[in-house]
Amino acid sequence: MFSLIDIPHIHTLEVEPTTFCNAGCPYCSRHKPGTSDLIENLALEHIPVDIFPKIKKDFDLYQGSKEVNIWFCGNYGDSLMHPEFEYLYRYTSENFKNIGVHTNGGARPVSFWENLGKISAERKEHRWENGTTRITFSIDGLEDTNHLYRKKVDWNRLMANVEAFIGAGGWAEWKYLVFDHNKHQINEAKKLSEKLGFKSFRAEASSREDAEKTNKDEWEKAIKESKTMAKEKVKRVPNIDKIINKKGTEVKQKLDAKGTQDCISCRGIDDNRMYLNPKSRIWPCCYLSEEYDLSIHQLAQKEPWLVPHYKNGFNDFSKNSLREIFDAPAWKEITDSWITRERELHRCWRSCKNGKWRFSGSVILN
Repeated sequence: MFSLIDIPHIHTLEVEPTTFCNAGCPYCSRHKPGTSDLIENLALEHIPVDIFPKIKKDFDLYQGSKEVNIWFCGNYGDSLMHPEFEYLYRYTSENFKNIGVHTNGGARPVSFWENLGKISAERKEHRWENGTTRITFSIDGLEDTNHLYRKKVDWNRLMANVEAFIGAGGWAEWKYLVFDHNKHQINEAKKLSEKLGFKSFRAEASSREDAEKTNKDEWEKAIKESKTMAKEKVKRVPNIDKIINKKGTEVKQKLDAKGTQDCISCRGIDDNRMYLNPKSRIWPCCYLSEEYDLSIHQLAQKEPWLVPHYKNGFNDFSKNSLREIFDAPAWKEITDSWITRERELHRCWRSCKNGKWRFSGSVILN
């Protein structure tokens, strides 16, 4: 896959620093569908902090770390749960270009958030071309609704953390995931964001709870065995399927106009990104990291041909340089399979066939 590009092609490194989380969101990948119970085989781990100077050193050999963005995100955890996150936030802010963090905002004491706010404030202009250090708070409603999806997140503590971060000069953004139970509060939440000092507000509708449709047996089993089942099912905004399908049709029409049929439009390549997870493994995107790095047993079941490469650490950044990872034969086998289909990563075809990644997951409503 990376055989098609080179290190200078990378503009953004998405980093999943931990698989720990303080929340119990029922449609998160870390939980059994519709519950707050952890999935089997989830290793609770943190990325080693000494990886980050190595990242800087490797990028400095090519485009320079000051030209690379770092986004702290995650399939299975909340970045703020990493025990050394304040160090990670400061180190990346000082050595990379734009720094972003996605968090539910409900963990850590006020003093911690004040320190993050001061680090963010050191970027005086907060202009994209010069570099910014910001935090995106995922707040899905108001005091009476946020906890319906962001389970275990205390509203008063969340607000205290937000005020501490912004009060110390931090650049904050509000991301609002729209469900049927909070769709009527979008405008009120936007007004609150302005009052609190958020720099931007974005409402998105998500299709993530499609797990109920795509794997009914797994869904029903999880609900039956759950100890922390939601009292009421979280429902999607009613017209989200029509919105996503409309967006998907528009993307497909653009691809068809170029004469492209049944191809892989790789998110990692097309979006100039790569993904680093808590195991220090580099993948092109969060999809592959989530699908194939949960356990070696799962990888063996889905893609047995990739197991020898994985055991040899072809994408292990703790053992290899970026150049060694990019030059590993495994990537060529992957990209060749997009054409020959003799070997294929099923997740690539499921998520990135004909640019599907561009319209799956969520759509911005405002």
